[in-house]
Formats: sequence, structure tokens, C-alpha cells
Amino acid sequence: MLAGEPVAAAEALERASALLVGSPLITQELALTYEAAGMGERAAPLWSQIGQSALSFTQVGERYRAAGRLEEALVWYRRAAALDPALADPWYYSGLVAAARKEWTEAQRSFDAALERPAFVTVGVSDLLTQKALAFYREDPGQASRSLALYQQARERADFRSNLLEATAVYEVGQILDARGDNPTEAAASYQAALAIRPGHQWARMRLGRLLFTRLNDFEGAEVQLRWAIEQIRENADHKWAYRWLGDLYREQGRPTEALAAYREAARLDPSDAAVQKALDELEPSAK
Repeated sequence: MLAGEPVAAAEALERASALLVGSPLITQELALTYEAAGMGERAAPLWSQIGQSALSFTQVGERYRAAGRLEEALVWYRRAAALDPALADPWYYSGLVAAARKEWTEAQRSFDAALERPAFVTVGVSDLLTQKALAFYREDPGQASRSLALYQQARERADFRSNLLEATAVYEVGQILDARGDNPTEAAASYQAALAIRPGHQWARMRLGRLLFTRLNDFEGAEVQLRWAIEQIRENADHKWAYRWLGDLYREQGRPTEALAAYREAARLDPSDAAVQKALDELEPSAK
């Protein structure tokens, strides 16, 4: 391609293509040049001509997204969408990119565009409805009722492509009910339902543990859940919360030595947590 002259480059490649009929390399360069010149409608048939598909483009985009290269991922999703306008998948993944950037309005646009498409290959409608509900609630917790309705639709549709997202749909219902605070028993039931689908759902396990002792006075059950999260799930930064809430539980029960040990683990994972540092200052023998 001639730098800064995509139209001229396209014309040159067209002449080369006429001379080297069927050359995959020339065809690919011509497709890329058409895209750079804003002539995507000419690029799409060329990609098909050299055996590329919308699904393969989507998969390339997914590799870029997994690597955190979001702009490059979007380029491939756009190619996929242009190549097969009926395919929902590239629109779904474009929505995930927008959500990762907290661009909620753009995420909703992409999810709505996906819902308008008839073909789903790597994702289900339930996955899409769940992500749409997540975006609504993250943007505005006042959208809780709308999100709950979408989660219900997702579960009724029941075409999740992974049990992680299915468990997340149920967990998020529990989180909304938990935040409302008016029905802790129902919130706990949602967390438990999420764990029945995916026992290793870390946040469902930890929030259930916290809810059991803060709202339902079940200290024994809470300890079991928080301990399970610590011992059965590979350690990551979110373990801080299991240790912190376990420390809160032990402190509430009058078990300062165990509370101190739990808070120390939380501080190891997140030294900047002010609440944990305050608890340590109050419990450390040197602070007394």
C-alpha cells in the first residue's frame, strides 16, 4: 500500500490482480487497501475469495482481545461483520470490548445489534442477554429491575455456551437482591443456585459467606463458605475479600487471634486496604 494514498494503492493493486489472477497475497493486500480507503463493501467478497470467513475473523479478534489489544480486536470484528451481516458473534464481542472500557452506551449498541442478527455460532442468546444486563447495571444501578428481567429471559432461553456465564447470571441476581437488602434469604438462595451451577464461582462463594453472618446470623455456614473460597480456589487478588470478611466474622465472634491472622493475609494481598489496616492496628498486641 502507498502510505497515505489508499485509493491510488487500490488502483495499483487492481492492476496487479488482473495480471496475477488468483494470487492470495495480492487479493489480501487489495482487501486491506479497500478497507483503508473506506470501501469495505469491495473488501468483503475478496476475503471470501481467499477462503476467509466471518467466524475466522471473529476468532482472530478474540485472540487480540485476550491479549488486551482491543483496537486490533475491533478491526477484526468489523471485518467479520462486513463479511457476514447475519452473524451476531462479532457484534457480541465488540460489546465486550466496549464494556471492558466502561463505554456502556456503546456496549448496549453492540449488544442490540447482535440481538438483531439471526445467526449465533460461538455464543448463545442467553450469553448476550446476560452481558446486556450486566452493562445496564454497571452503568446505572437504578436499572436493577431491567437487569433482573434480562437475567430471567436469559435463564428461560437456556442456551448459555458456558456454565460460568450461566452461574454469573444467577449470581448477579443475588448481588442485586443483596444490595437491596430487603430479602437476604432470597439473595442467599441465588448465590447458592449459582454455586450449584459452578461450585468454583469465587464471588458467589465469598458473598454468600458474608451474607450468612452479616444478615442471617449463620456464623458457622459463613465460615465454611469463606474457608472454601480460600482453600479450594487458586489464590488471586480477590482472595483479599475472603480473608477480610473472615477476619470480620472472627472479630464479631470474639476470636481475635484468628481475626488477626485473617486480616494479615488480607493485608498481604492488598496493603492499601484502609479498613484492614485499621483492624490490624486495633488488634495487634503492639497497638494495645
